[in-house]
Amino acid sequence: MDRHLRAYWIGHGAAEAPLLFVSLHQAGLKEAALRKNIFAVGDRVHIATLGTGIVREVRNGGRYLIELKGRSMVVTGSQLEPASERRATKPPDPIPSDPAAPAAASRALDLHGQTVPEALEALDAFINDALLDGCDELRVIHGRSGGKLKWAVHGRLGQLPSVRAFRVDPANPGVTHVRL
Repeated sequence: MDRHLRAYWIGHGAAEAPLLFVSLHQAGLKEAALRKNIFAVGDRVHIATLGTGIVREVRNGGRYLIELKGRSMVVTGSQLEPASERRATKPPDPIPSDPAAPAAASRALDLHGQTVPEALEALDAFINDALLDGCDELRVIHGRSGGKLKWAVHGRLGQLPSVRAFRVDPANPGVTHVRL
């Protein structure tokens, strides 16, 4: 018998002890579930390098459907940890007073000197980071010579559902503009 339960049993009598045992048992199950990363629908969870999301569905094999920044993904329980309590939101940054400053900075990826597999890996990481940052326009600089990188980049962009459109820059055929 647990020492806390035994102390309660001695001090309060047998009638109240079973209720306490049930509540201690339930608390122990919840604690064990958190240690094993078992989550329920609606729990806030944190995925390393991606951020905080919400469990939308519990699947077989310890997998979970997580909604994160407007997107859904299936991850294993070992990739999840309980999310900390919400932090207080900081006030928004002041708007720059310079009217000549661009409204939204365009991001660019330069693939010069990379092989096709290296370039595709860098492109995937670049688009993933842009999606997480909320950027909607990108520039991919693949160069003009040969065309292997250009065709590989265009092929990968056509496969990605998060890419709305892409086009070659009319002023520079070594650059592709991507709209997310």
